[in-house]
Amino acid sequence: MLQRLARTMYRRRRRVVIVWIAVLIGTFAIANAAGGAFHTNFKLPGSESQAAFDLLKRSGFRERTGVQAQIVFDAKQGVDDSAVRAAVERLFQRVGREVTRVGVVSPYSPEGARQIGHGGHIAYAEVNLADRSQEGYKHAGDQIEALAGRVHVSGVHVALGSDIFAHTNPGGASEAVGVLAAMAILLVAFGSLLAMGLPIMTALFGIGTGAALVLIVRNVVDMPDFTMAAVAMVGIGVGIDYALFIVTRYREALRAGL
Repeated sequence: MLQRLARTMYRRRRRVVIVWIAVLIGTFAIANAAGGAFHTNFKLPGSESQAAFDLLKRSGFRERTGVQAQIVFDAKQGVDDSAVRAAVERLFQRVGREVTRVGVVSPYSPEGARQIGHGGHIAYAEVNLADRSQEGYKHAGDQIEALAGRVHVSGVHVALGSDIFAHTNPGGASEAVGVLAAMAILLVAFGSLLAMGLPIMTALFGIGTGAALVLIVRNVVDMPDFTMAAVAMVGIGVGIDYALFIVTRYREALRAGL
């Protein structure tokens, strides 16, 4: 069957390329019209940890069911300095008031007494965010970051700790470097631009179509934000590998006189 498919595609190779391009453009057009967003969901139904989170939610501790973050501050004059304490406590109050469904444990509270480091120059507040969407976590992180940036006390440095404050660039620079490296290796191995270009082209078509399908399916199934990176990684690896195998077998057959 595969042999018959290969012969048919070879005889109608121009049509096949046109269909490839049409499918790629069509899937991206549908994906663009469908819109949607990625949703990173760390729930594990049936696990003991998920049962504990569900119990907390039913018991009224919703702010303990999501992500934890830390507001860390370093004060040269000591965290017990009146100006330092007033500024950071005002920050904690604003976070608790302006960010929805959040709980803040201050190092100046009885339950946060262990959050002050030895020497009294570094302390942190624990921020507990209730479970929410990926966009909700990003929005909360941006809010906290903006509020922390308003603390202006001489000798005080405020830092934030959690994935919700991470700023990632989804531009795919690492994937581009991988493709360029593969092109260089294939060019050296084959000594031919055509033989090098075929595996790269098929891999890029596969990545493009796969990425567009992911953008469409995310409207039906929740997908984490790293799905596109996984698609690119598999597309580069598998796409180039199998195309390279076919090109190699073809060149061996030519040398054998077929």
